[in-house]
Amino acid sequence: MAEVLDARWRLAYLTRDFLASSGTTAEAARPLIGEPNYSARMAVTRAAWPGSATTGSWSASLARLLPVIAHDLPGGIDELRQDLPEELAAELDGLAPR
Repeated sequence: MAEVLDARWRLAYLTRDFLASSGTTAEAARPLIGEPNYSARMAVTRAAWPGSATTGSWSASLARLLPVIAHDLPGGIDELRQDLPEELAAELDGLAPR
């Protein structure tokens, strides 16, 4: 069971087992391919999948990864800020990419 992200943290692939455990299908997930894994659109879509992580769990995991994501993105924190859900925007204040 896995999701594969590219070097810019965009969704590249979901295994069949991941789709099944999330309660969704490849067809339903296809529009997310290429979407930043940290985006508001990703959060809203995944929240609708019955077997996906809760919104709170997803947000907490993402908040822990923000320094790493900011480090990996060519545009750093500014690029991250463009797609990040509004409820996580405060997490970027004083964030040090690492």
